[in-house]
Amino acid sequence: MTAAAPRRSSRRDAVMRCAREAIAAGGVGSVRLEDIAARARMSVGHVMYHFGTRDRLLLETLCWSEMDVHAQLTGDLARLRSPLRRVTHFVERYLPQQPRDPRWSLWFQLSAAGVDAGAFDAVEPGDLAEWYLPYLDGLALEIVTAGSQAVIDPVVARATRRLKMELVGETTSH
Repeated sequence: MTAAAPRRSSRRDAVMRCAREAIAAGGVGSVRLEDIAARARMSVGHVMYHFGTRDRLLLETLCWSEMDVHAQLTGDLARLRSPLRRVTHFVERYLPQQPRDPRWSLWFQLSAAGVDAGAFDAVEPGDLAEWYLPYLDGLALEIVTAGSQAVIDPVVARATRRLKMELVGETTSH
């Protein structure tokens, strides 16, 4: 690895951190590349060099944010001894931490972008989350308690079929 690689990575992380802050301050819909660049003390061109588009920056920020939460949770859960405290801590970290929570806002942005582009039927992200996330939780429980690797593919296929049916009216099993 070259000396430039860690520096480039830290600049990308700084931009994503600034994107997360900007989303928390104003919501994902109103965040502009100019706002993020100003927070990161970079030019818009520099931000574009690292990410190419606003959508790619937001998607990578979502992935980075999820990995960050996972790393924090892994460390926290390793330190907690009480099974009850572990579960409650997980729930506390899983749920939004504030109004306009950046992680959750980015997830909602993914579905809203599909609606805006005409790729999805008009579905409110909140309505979708209200039924689909508990549905996924139930499917996750089915996979975890199945005791067999063979159940995973059919359950994932069922989940994606249901999502496609809701988002684009697709009813085929392919």
